Amino acid sequence: MRCDAVVAGVGMTVGGFVVDRFSANRKSNRLRLPALHALVSGACLFVAFFTPAGTAQFVLIAVGLMVGSGFAGPVGAVVADMTHPAMRATVFATLTLANNLIGLAPGPFVTGMLADAAGLDVAMRVIPAASIFAAAFFLYAARRYDQGDHSRRADADAS
Repeated sequence: MRCDAVVAGVGMTVGGFVVDRFSANRKSNRLRLPALHALVSGACLFVAFFTPAGTAQFVLIAVGLMVGSGFAGPVGAVVADMTHPAMRATVFATLTLANNLIGLAPGPFVTGMLADAAGLDVAMRVIPAASIFAAAFFLYAARRYDQGDHSRRADADAS
């Protein structure tokens, strides 16, 4: 069994629970907490790749993966909240396509190019910096999300 898939699955579930818990009174926390997830994940991975191989490095990588996957549920909830019910299937398909085209597909390619140019150790230490960009985008979106209660508006449009 693949340990990484289990760790990521736990991270998605726990991350969603934590964000739901802290978003009850402030909806924009649905995006602020994933920003925190991104930063903590990036920090764990950054430290992990400066740590000598062994148990400590493995634990840091696992924690980075678990925390880093915690954004998935809340982002889906925000997408559903912001989308007219008649368009949700199309928007979720677009979200899945964007996740794959922007993140999953070029990630290994860019890491490989960087590793070829500077070495794998350098690539693995540089790539976690992408979490800073993710956090910045989550925080920008959270500011926009605060400007209105989109769930009521989308549900009212459906009626």
